[in-house]
Amino acid sequence: GSDATPSSTGYTATLLAMGMAFEKLLGDTSDAFAAIPKLVSEVLATAGSRMERLGKLFPARRAIDCVGAGASLGTADGASLLLREAARIPASAYDTRHYLHGPMESMDGTTGVVLFGAGREVELAQHLDRIGCPALLVTTADVADGELLTVVKVPKADNLIAQGILDILTAQLFAAELSDAAGLTDTKFRYRMSDTKVPVPEAV
Repeated sequence: GSDATPSSTGYTATLLAMGMAFEKLLGDTSDAFAAIPKLVSEVLATAGSRMERLGKLFPARRAIDCVGAGASLGTADGASLLLREAARIPASAYDTRHYLHGPMESMDGTTGVVLFGAGREVELAQHLDRIGCPALLVTTADVADGELLTVVKVPKADNLIAQGILDILTAQLFAAELSDAAGLTDTKFRYRMSDTKVPVPEAV
């Protein structure tokens, strides 16, 4: 079918379906996703309360980098795509360790960084705060806000796919916040492609 608007449900639903399928295939009876509805509600409430602050710290960014390691690199990639689609801000995803070796050199007071993780990401977020670059850290760790650093603490899940669902929620709200600020609420895609969708057969 045709594209409508930037969507957050596709990524989240794909993670959930994939995670539940893996559990079934592996014979895992732990049901790591049973608590997801409750946890999602908690994260949305927590993250939602930070959006006004983020809206004031991230106006008119010329670029936003998204950073994470391991499974969180996928979350960073999903976040960067949504920021591009919804807020039309140039955004890219980087592995945490790779980011330290050069890519972060272009970041300053006119840019921003979104980080996912509780390891090296914490120190990196605090470093960005010190150099005057607004940062959003989504983490399971207890970390305090900085002057330009906003921290959203999320529950820790043993299952990495479940963690990915919990982590991406803040980025989805953040993209919507920046989209609204740019006057792009419910924006449509500008660039239409003829070869990226499966055509719908015509009715006989």
